[in-house]
Amino acid sequence: MHQFVMIMSRCLRTLPQSVLFTTFFAALLIPALPHDSLAYSITKTGISLCYNDGKAPIDCPSPGQDFYGQDGTYRMGKTMSYAVGVDTVEDKVTGLIWQASYSDYISNRDAAYSYCENLNLDGRTDWRLPTRKELLSITDDGRVDPAINPAFPCAPEWYWTVTQDNNLPARQTYAVNFSNGQLFRAGDMTHVRCVRGGAIPESTYVVSPDGLTVEDTTTGLVWERAGSDDFMNWKDAMAWCEARDTGGKTDWRLPNKKELEILIWDGGAYPLYIPPGFIEPSVGRRYWSGSAFAGPREESWVVQFDFATTVYIGNLRVARYYVRCVRGGGQTGGSSLPANTILLFEN
Repeated sequence: MHQFVMIMSRCLRTLPQSVLFTTFFAALLIPALPHDSLAYSITKTGISLCYNDGKAPIDCPSPGQDFYGQDGTYRMGKTMSYAVGVDTVEDKVTGLIWQASYSDYISNRDAAYSYCENLNLDGRTDWRLPTRKELLSITDDGRVDPAINPAFPCAPEWYWTVTQDNNLPARQTYAVNFSNGQLFRAGDMTHVRCVRGGAIPESTYVVSPDGLTVEDTTTGLVWERAGSDDFMNWKDAMAWCEARDTGGKTDWRLPNKKELEILIWDGGAYPLYIPPGFIEPSVGRRYWSGSAFAGPREESWVVQFDFATTVYIGNLRVARYYVRCVRGGGQTGGSSLPANTILLFEN
């Protein structure tokens, strides 16, 4: 079950007994974590070009200029790296082993699940249908048709994941479109690419003592706890984050597509898919990423936290969405938690 973590920095003796001895919490003292100890490293999106409101790439702006702070400037995350075998592709960042080929169309989730469970490939039978996060981890958003590294043979179409939403009674299954890197609900005819290895871990979130930020101790990202009060266009969204000093820090930036996708909470349901602990003044919010769509359109990626989807279609850069800034992660990493932090884990 997804865990929500609250942080308190006061001494144990100041805590009431109802907190100290409740069966719902366990206290743990931890030191600051080095980057190498993080449970998961997000890869770069693959986007290296910069844009303004038009279709054509521009020289990446300098600090203080319009459109400074986009994905093409920061290029946060670890560089994607793959080892190609005869029948498999190994992701050198996540350690996951992927089926190099892909299935023909498969009509439903159960059949997709069975396909991987019964796959005997490369002398292994421990193949499985990937999760939403796992399949999104191999998108290359600097490419289109297909939006994936050439190490993978790929039909630029939809692929099944094992992840379902929580909207009952008719739970729908997520799929990733490798034509463009979009996350949405699966249709009737979708491909499968199986995976094996340790699953990408769920994030653990820690609210800062001042209540202004939330740290993902799994990835090292630190988020503003509340999004912007108003929505704004893409240019203003970048400027907004560049000017923030939340929690006394000034290295805030607009998150890229992969960082915002990690923030989608699988435990949520329509119209709210953001983890507990984050402040959402209103539900149904959609947030700008700093990632421009790589195709020939003047649009950028938005993560919809009402539907838990990632879309670019219709997101002209003059359109208006909300903003939640991020700092850390990438190659800068490491936990910002003080050494005497007390973590209270909610089961």
